[in-house]
Amino acid sequence: MIAATRLGCRGSETAMGSRLRENAHPQMRFAFQELSALRLGQVPFLSIRCSGSECVSRGPWINQKPSEIIAARRTERKGPPGFPAHLMRLPMVTRSWWSDAVIDIEWEHPLHQRGVASGVAVTSGHVIVHERSTRLVSLDPADGAVRWDVPIGTWPRAVAVVGDRCLVIPQNNPRLSCLDLATGREIWTAHVPATPGHLVVSANVVLVGGWRGYTPLRAFDLATGRLRWETEQRIRTVLPVPAGDGFLIGVPGDIRGRLIDRHDGRVRAAWRLPQPLVDNDAGSSIAEVGPGRFLLRCGRRALAEIDLSSDTAREFVQAETDLVAAAPEQAGGLLWLPEPRGYTVVDPAAGRLLWRVDVGERLVGQVFPTADGFLIAGTSGVLFHLTSDGRLANRTRVARRIWALRSAAPDRLFAVAKGSLIAIAVRNSACS
Repeated sequence: MIAATRLGCRGSETAMGSRLRENAHPQMRFAFQELSALRLGQVPFLSIRCSGSECVSRGPWINQKPSEIIAARRTERKGPPGFPAHLMRLPMVTRSWWSDAVIDIEWEHPLHQRGVASGVAVTSGHVIVHERSTRLVSLDPADGAVRWDVPIGTWPRAVAVVGDRCLVIPQNNPRLSCLDLATGREIWTAHVPATPGHLVVSANVVLVGGWRGYTPLRAFDLATGRLRWETEQRIRTVLPVPAGDGFLIGVPGDIRGRLIDRHDGRVRAAWRLPQPLVDNDAGSSIAEVGPGRFLLRCGRRALAEIDLSSDTAREFVQAETDLVAAAPEQAGGLLWLPEPRGYTVVDPAAGRLLWRVDVGERLVGQVFPTADGFLIAGTSGVLFHLTSDGRLANRTRVARRIWALRSAAPDRLFAVAKGSLIAIAVRNSACS
């Protein structure tokens, strides 16, 4: 049994590929023609299965000439009826222009390890990423050039950039390190308990701890690393979110949200939630959607709203299907509520359900607006381009796997792939 999905997507045909094509069964020769079209990055999917002398090419262009294949534009959301999802394949391309958005792979930086979402932070002028097991490096967003490279420890639990400082907590060493963002020079370090997990900054206070209830909450001075305060007992909380003069926290599974003062850790306000707060072990369950206004993921399908000026929390929206245990995302003036294989999209002012997006696979998280719609990423390495009203326009494979997607500018994304960091430029085709 032979399974062929793409050949030479980033290079020329091999001599073996040429011999296979010349000596192949007639249907197999046609399959190679289809694969040549794939190499040009213009055919959304194709799968070929061969057994003995029989070859079956499955795809919407099987009875068309290669020139017609190249000119075809895919409009349907899925493959042919009954087409197995695990056979769908997409071309690895360096440029896609199926819609008004042009996607270019600008550069790729090897990590020499599996990428992790907690090991990357991006700003408009800096890309900070963990690589080679113990190194933290700063890259130039424009060309990927290395600015500095320092030893920091294994698998960071968190990396954060605040102003001209970079904060990091490695996994193998219970310390919080503060680095100079321009040079990588260590400014200060502070001891923290093992497995603190959370790392959040509000004004001049760095808050760590509270992940899974393993450690107390500790607050450090951003400028000096001095310990400001610490809770007497271990506390379990979802990822804290800066709110006013403090942090908004909550225990997973509890029906209370609390505001603690960043100066001394005391509880300043509390709200009763309509449903229990969800547990997002690797991300946030709370999102700030306006000045003093926050949305919290509660129950299987709900969002609760907290306004710091009010002492009452209310249910903001109830989705029509079960949601992922993650905070809503904001993009293009809309709220995107993560589902297992897509999003429920909501009006952020009225809480009205607008539409649902289902791409049929698990998503990385993060929605990015483009000139004519939105981009979302699947963990399989595919970028999905949605129209402005949420319809699936096309898809482009940029990697074999994507673990995280970050952006600090509307025209550039950074994908943490299986073993590399990929810089992706998104432009309007009229300007490219």
